[in-house]
Amino acid sequence: MNTINNEGEVMMQRAKDLIKHPTKYDEVTSAGSASYVINISFSKDTGEIVEGKYLELNHEKIKEEEKYGGYYSIVTSELKMSCRQNAELPKKLLLCSP
Repeated sequence: MNTINNEGEVMMQRAKDLIKHPTKYDEVTSAGSASYVINISFSKDTGEIVEGKYLELNHEKIKEEEKYGGYYSIVTSELKMSCRQNAELPKKLLLCSP
């Protein structure tokens, strides 16, 4: 069963397009979707995808991410806070942003 969330699905579709048309993308425009591609590398000078490599979809990564589809992870250094307090912290941070 495919449980990858909508955002992951969009990234996966972009990764498939990136494999078919690598010249349309660079390091910036492929952000996120490049993580679904095996053998991808970028020119340090131009940020373009290096030509001559066989690009393929990373099915293992997709399968791994399907386990967590629809869930968000919170990583924190606040060990003394309760789970509820940790979960509410990002909401408070959003309220403080300009």
